[in-house]
Amino acid sequence: MSSESRSIPARLFAHRSARWSLAVIGLLVIAAVVGPAVRGIGCNEQLDIELLKNAPPSWRFPLGTDAFSRDLLVRVLCGARISLSVGALAALLATTLGAVYGLTAGYLGGRADAVMMRLLDAFMSIPRVLLLIALLTIRHHTLIGVIVLIGITGWFAVSRLVRAEVMVLRESDFITAARAGRADAEDSLAALAAERRGPGHRQYHPGRRKRHRPGGGIVVPRHRCAAAHRELGRDLHRGL
Repeated sequence: MSSESRSIPARLFAHRSARWSLAVIGLLVIAAVVGPAVRGIGCNEQLDIELLKNAPPSWRFPLGTDAFSRDLLVRVLCGARISLSVGALAALLATTLGAVYGLTAGYLGGRADAVMMRLLDAFMSIPRVLLLIALLTIRHHTLIGVIVLIGITGWFAVSRLVRAEVMVLRESDFITAARAGRADAEDSLAALAAERRGPGHRQYHPGRRKRHRPGGGIVVPRHRCAAAHRELGRDLHRGL
């Protein structure tokens, strides 16, 4: 089995470093989700402000306690929840924005694609860290605001990758075949409608109105196809 035909999970688990990375990430996620519940201590719970203030690491408190007698291990795990949530949601937002922008630019092509890519180059010329610092210093943002800021400044590279894939797919053989098949079907439909109109109407000449695309295939005028659809529909309605 070739590497191209294998699924993405199979190729991912085939690499030893990828397996170890997934295992470490999985342990971090599990510890962040169930760790505070297993410890039985709240994230902001003060145990004993007098006796357990700034306690050193021990079997009971592996990381010790802070000045307010809060378990530092539990607070680290609670902080990991926030970090993982921010990272996952920001990555999801950035991927969505980048995919939509890249798909639009690749699908439209031409001048629209050129303008969108130049605009993207302007965005990428601004250092992301400086942009985030400038946005964060404008006003105090909530957690949702931080996620949105990270997401809307992290989709630039994703959009370029998606746009490149769309441009490659546009020139694929199956796309060319689909265009040619559609053109032939519309051409046959127009000829059938012209035949139904009879000799008293203007006849359809296939070789007269065909326009050939430079890369191959036929471009059928859209107004002619629409008229053929309407005339054929009227003929079918009359029972022809």
